[in-house]
Amino acid sequence: SSPITNIDFRGIEFTQSTWLFPSTNGGLCVNQNEAYWNGDGNGIVHMNGVVQLKNVDNVNFYNCKFSKLGKTSLKLTNGVQNCNIIGNEFCDLSAGALSVGGVTDLERNPENTSLAVKNVRVENNFIHNIAEDIKSCAAVSAGFPIDTRIGNNEIYNTGYSGIHTGWGWDSTEPS
Repeated sequence: SSPITNIDFRGIEFTQSTWLFPSTNGGLCVNQNEAYWNGDGNGIVHMNGVVQLKNVDNVNFYNCKFSKLGKTSLKLTNGVQNCNIIGNEFCDLSAGALSVGGVTDLERNPENTSLAVKNVRVENNFIHNIAEDIKSCAAVSAGFPIDTRIGNNEIYNTGYSGIHTGWGWDSTEPS
C-alpha cells in the first residue's frame, strides 16, 4: 500500500544471470520486444526483468553496469515514479537493456493513478551489444510512461531497435 522510497544504487555491477524458460520449455517463440508465447494457450506474456521495480518512488541507478544477463536487465512497471537511470552501462545481454512502463490496458490508462509510471529519466547511458540471443528486444522500451525523458544515450549493436515506444495499436483505450 506504500511505495518503497529514496534508494540510490551507485556503481554496482549486476551480472551473470540466466533465463531458463527457453531451455526447459522446448524453445522460445518470440513476438515483439520482450513478448513471447509461453505455451499455456493464453497468448503472449511479457518478460520480467532481472532487476524489476514496482511501486517505488525515487529509486535511482547511477553509474551501474548491467552485463551478461539472460533477460531484460532493468524493468520499471506499476507505480514507478520519480526515478533516474543515469550514466549506466548495459552490455553483453541476451535480451533488452531497459523497459520503462508496461503495455497492458491497466498500465496504459490506470484507474488508480498511483499505478502509473511517471517522471522517469533515462539519460547518458551506454547501451551496446544487447539482444544477442532474443533478437526481438529493444535497447530501451517505453510502454506508456508519463512525463518521461529518454535522452543523450549512446546505443549501438542492438537486435531490434534502439528505442521502442508504445504498444497495443488495436486497443481503443486512451494512453
